Amino acid sequence: MSLRFLAITLCGVLLIVGCGKKKTAVPPLVPVAGVVMKDGMPISGGSLQLAHQREDLPIAVAARIDSDGKFELTTLNTSETNAKPKPGAPAGIYRLTYHPESDDNINRPAEIDQHFTVDANGPNEWKVELLPK
Repeated sequence: MSLRFLAITLCGVLLIVGCGKKKTAVPPLVPVAGVVMKDGMPISGGSLQLAHQREDLPIAVAARIDSDGKFELTTLNTSETNAKPKPGAPAGIYRLTYHPESDDNINRPAEIDQHFTVDANGPNEWKVELLPK
C-alpha cells in the first residue's frame, strides 16, 4: 500500500467522522398541546416537566401552563450550546411532573400517575388531570 493511498484514505475517514464536539441528533418534533385540570376545572399557571422513556436523548421537554390551563410542549436540545426551545416534542412515551406556581395551594411538584404518548402521526391533544391531595 502506498503512502499516498494511506494519506488519502485517512483524510477521507476524517471527513466522514468529522471533528469537534459531537451534537446528538434529536428525533423530529411533533406538536403537542393540552389542558391541565383539577377537580374537573382548568388550573391557572404552573409548568410541566416531561421525562422521555429513552433517557439517552439529549432533550429537555417542558411547557408553561397559561391562565386557562392550556399548554404547548417545547423541546430543548441539551447537546447544543446556546440552543433555544423549539415547539413540539419527539414521539414516544413520557412521564409528567407538574410544578405549581408559588402562590398555588399545592406547594410542591407532583408527578402525574400515568404515562403520556406523543404520536408521530398526531393528533396530540392531552387532558392532564391532577389528582386531589
